[in-house]
Amino acid sequence: MIKIENLNKNYGEKQVIHNINLEIKKGELCGFIGPNGAGKTTIMKILTCLLKPGSGNVYIKNFSVIDSPIDVKRHIGYLPENSSLYEDMTINQYLEFFSEIYGMNKKISKKRVLELLNDLGLNERADENISSLSNGMKRKVAIIRAILHDPEVLIFDEPTVNLDPITSSSVRKFMKELQRKGKTIFFSTHNLYEVESICERIVMINKGKIILDGTIDELKDKFGEHVLVKFKKDNKIQSVRIDKKSVAKCIEQLSDGGEVISINREFDFEDIFEKLVEDGG
Repeated sequence: MIKIENLNKNYGEKQVIHNINLEIKKGELCGFIGPNGAGKTTIMKILTCLLKPGSGNVYIKNFSVIDSPIDVKRHIGYLPENSSLYEDMTINQYLEFFSEIYGMNKKISKKRVLELLNDLGLNERADENISSLSNGMKRKVAIIRAILHDPEVLIFDEPTVNLDPITSSSVRKFMKELQRKGKTIFFSTHNLYEVESICERIVMINKGKIILDGTIDELKDKFGEHVLVKFKKDNKIQSVRIDKKSVAKCIEQLSDGGEVISINREFDFEDIFEKLVEDGG
């Protein structure tokens, strides 16, 4: 769905993206993380045809951002970090306006708007001016605008930025629901809990280079130093946290009069992130 090949980008003499190669498959929900200035937003803008690659290419559903930008834009929904809304419009007016820009059938767009307003809990505010909404509600309106035309590929830049915990949680749940409906989602964030809680895959960038790419399970296997063993003994379910090197010995001891229920590798994602950034990738 998203394929980045040998991507490089310079701002003047400064190279900010260094030979990035990345592929996001259909139906993946992939979190894109990195410190400020790492190159996340630059890559997002190249994916959405707002910036041209210095060299290399990017493909969305096999359409090149260089050769077929109009086709790329038809197949993506883009949520920028800072979304400007027409605040003198009501939510309904605003979304109707964008449905016309997208060239949507009026009957289909009306049904789609109602569905999305209901999904994001805005149906009772639909006839209110956007200026009267909270920041969280405005962000939800921006999300609806980005996906109104039902694109297959969603590119979200900091979707929960500056949102309260409850609104952030509702947005994350909505993103998981979109994934269940078959959407491919690539989103950037500084919220490490966010990527750990909803993503199957995480890509980390630093100084314009990918320094980490893998599923949560792969990262746990690679970086997890401890294992949580849950077991049943004397009709009681208990758990013990041990060093990963001691797993075999521990299981042998627990199996004597007990039953091992599960073994899960643990790791501190924030510590890993900080260490990789400090090491320079």
